[in-house]
Amino acid sequence: MPRLSQPCQPDPRRLTSLETGTALEVYDLLAASTLPFYVTCVDVDVDNLLINSNRAKELGCADRITFLQGDVPGITRGQASISLGQQQCDLRPGPL
Repeated sequence: MPRLSQPCQPDPRRLTSLETGTALEVYDLLAASTLPFYVTCVDVDVDNLLINSNRAKELGCADRITFLQGDVPGITRGQASISLGQQQCDLRPGPL
């Protein structure tokens, strides 16, 4: 099960998933929780984003997930940027 890197604020809980990959941790979280999560998934790979977007539609959670293309390593080095709305937590499948 993924962990939240910090305590969440009151509803709605807006999460960011960086380097989303298969987004399994996102789907696991949405399936395991009754809390109103809204997730923004960021990945550099357009194919991953398309696959995950289609999967979210199939699972009936597309209205709770936004997929954005972004160079996460570049963002962390200050060489790229991405515009996100306010996010309360970031979702990490493991240590960063």
